[in-house]
Amino acid sequence: MPDAEADSTRGSRTGQKWILAALALALAVIGLMVLELPEPARAPAQPSEALQDAPDLIMTGAEIHQYRGTGELRYVLNAQEIKYFNAESLTRLTAPRLLLYGSDQAPWQGQAAFGYLRRATTSSGHEEVVFLRKDVRLEQQTAAGDHLRLTTPSLYLYPEREYAETEQDVIIESRVGRTRGTSLQADLRNGLLRLASRQDSPVHTILLPEQFK
Repeated sequence: MPDAEADSTRGSRTGQKWILAALALALAVIGLMVLELPEPARAPAQPSEALQDAPDLIMTGAEIHQYRGTGELRYVLNAQEIKYFNAESLTRLTAPRLLLYGSDQAPWQGQAAFGYLRRATTSSGHEEVVFLRKDVRLEQQTAAGDHLRLTTPSLYLYPEREYAETEQDVIIESRVGRTRGTSLQADLRNGLLRLASRQDSPVHTILLPEQFK
């Protein structure tokens, strides 16, 4: 009988060892499965408020060339800094300089402290508009030496039509003299300038003395 009891005890211990080994193996397999599970997909981080308002593209010292359908150059626009905002389809300009070429006349040169470039819907349909503001100057110098200079706080330019306008005070200077108005519509292609006035601020012209010699 003692031998039988000893065999039973040894069998019990052997069984326990197998059970423990099986449990250890199962835990190891579960551990490996957990390690191999793919990481949960993380939602993309939302940009900060500062980044949400940031431009999609920044260029310094860049230059934009626009051509007509005939292949001729329509204008050259450069700026110290150009910022493009894709959501608004808007290009903001710092210290823009514009050279607008006419079909059969000397080019117009424009400059300002700031501005923007965008496509807009106007009475003429969809067209490109260049807006200039602060210390705006637009001038033309001919080969014969004649010059015409417009200065105003802000100005809208439509390169495709060679047209400009402003609802703010404007000064026109030429070899003839100086004229001041309260708004302007300018057909740059044909050199036709239309100045407006208010009751309290009529169009005022000063002629240079040389005109009377």
